[in-house]
Amino acid sequence: YREILGEKQGYIWGKQGIVSTPNIDRLARSGATLSNFYVSSPSCTPSRASFMTGLHPWATGATFNHLALNSNATTFANILEDNGYINSYIGKWHLDGDIKPGFKKFTDWRKFGFQERDYMYNRGHWKLFEEVGKSMKVCCSANWTDIRNGKVNSKEKYDEKLYDVPNVYATDFLVEKAKEVIEKRAEKKNKPFSLFLSIPDPHTPMYSREPYESMYDNLKLVKPKTMKVNSYELSAPDWLKYPPGRYYPRWP
Repeated sequence: YREILGEKQGYIWGKQGIVSTPNIDRLARSGATLSNFYVSSPSCTPSRASFMTGLHPWATGATFNHLALNSNATTFANILEDNGYINSYIGKWHLDGDIKPGFKKFTDWRKFGFQERDYMYNRGHWKLFEEVGKSMKVCCSANWTDIRNGKVNSKEKYDEKLYDVPNVYATDFLVEKAKEVIEKRAEKKNKPFSLFLSIPDPHTPMYSREPYESMYDNLKLVKPKTMKVNSYELSAPDWLKYPPGRYYPRWP
């Protein structure tokens, strides 16, 4: 992307702060690159609502974070479903209001065209996942969050020693589940399908697993001139500071 951006944007952390992304670069070279891309809102929930529906946030009910997408909204998955597609959603959804983490068990009536939602969750900055069952039960620690949903558990605060357990770190876990869906659907060549994979990272808390956690410790980053070093609450723009007393309904 540095090839299509100006120097200030392409090297926002300085020319010594370059991270190598060979796989993403390969995808860009062999696929499509969005060189002029706009979002309807710089906030998670309203941006997702527009992405799903093609509408401006004010027309979706989800104008701020943790507000729910209108239950009668039509998503692109609804249209695909009407045309015979099997649609799977894996990862963060953030369109079911304030419920957290909000797995399928709690939101099963709000499918929005996604028939397969076993690994969809609503919100939360989860970094580790555990699947409960015979096929995959890992990291069964007393520190895991006590949210039982019949399928998957998630953990927000965790011990560093759990980093390297195979396929437990959030990105690994969700990508593996996406691969399983693709492989399963590829066997049924006469049935079209879509898969939406929503990986929660990068996001606070800023933790990763090795070797990525320490891979770029030697980089010398230069803070952009526009970056404020105050706390998030002090440096957040006015539009992001919710008015006091705002009520966040779960499902309109």
